[in-house]
Amino acid sequence: MSKRRFVNGIECRQLLTEMAQKRTFLTVTNREDNIWRVYKSHFLSVRGNQLVLSQPIPDSSECHLEPVAGQEVAISFKKGYNKFLFLTRVVKADQYEMEPGHKVPVINIYAPDHIEKIQRRAYNRADVPKDLDVDVTFWSNTGAGLAEQYHSTLANLSAGGVAVTMSADRMPELHDGEQVTMQFKPLPDQKPIKVEARFRHKTDADDAEKPTLGFQFIGLEVSEEGRRTLRQLSRAVGVYHRNQPISEHQEISRHD
Repeated sequence: MSKRRFVNGIECRQLLTEMAQKRTFLTVTNREDNIWRVYKSHFLSVRGNQLVLSQPIPDSSECHLEPVAGQEVAISFKKGYNKFLFLTRVVKADQYEMEPGHKVPVINIYAPDHIEKIQRRAYNRADVPKDLDVDVTFWSNTGAGLAEQYHSTLANLSAGGVAVTMSADRMPELHDGEQVTMQFKPLPDQKPIKVEARFRHKTDADDAEKPTLGFQFIGLEVSEEGRRTLRQLSRAVGVYHRNQPISEHQEISRHD
């Protein structure tokens, strides 16, 4: 299991202040009515024990509800070679004066006293090693009753999502943003991973009879169990990267 790394105390406060000064982009995730909802926002200010964020904008047309006071939310953002995660609660909706006479809608959240960080390299997609065959089972988590399960093969993996291949004649009808539950075992010595994800795209470029489906993981930042899964995914991605040809390592380095 990957070792956990945190930013604590004064260093944590300094990081948040820097992010507010730069108005850094961030993602807000929460769960409502058993559905994960993802929003885009920016840091605006640090006020005492609270952070001011620009009004969260849903990143999907299906997401209509805004985070409200008392809701638990997960915040993630990027800086340098790391992605940072923390869990907090919404304090209230408010107004923030961007410049004299110009106020914008915002939300206030409680500032954390520590923030977990994960290397961004874990979010670079890594192809599954050629000697490894990983079965991925997935099913819809938005329907009623026991959903039909579908079997696919893992093509590549990152801490942020997967691509899988499956026969076109066995592929379900999926709409953009549809949420599913996925289960797979990325490494022989790991326990099976169970994650929730949303469908992002279908690609027929290489083989129309065996298309590639892309899924984005959601909600891993929100619980301790989810963050353990993130570390498990990060370890698997590291192993996959180390098994890539040297030319692919060089290509990744140019994009870090």
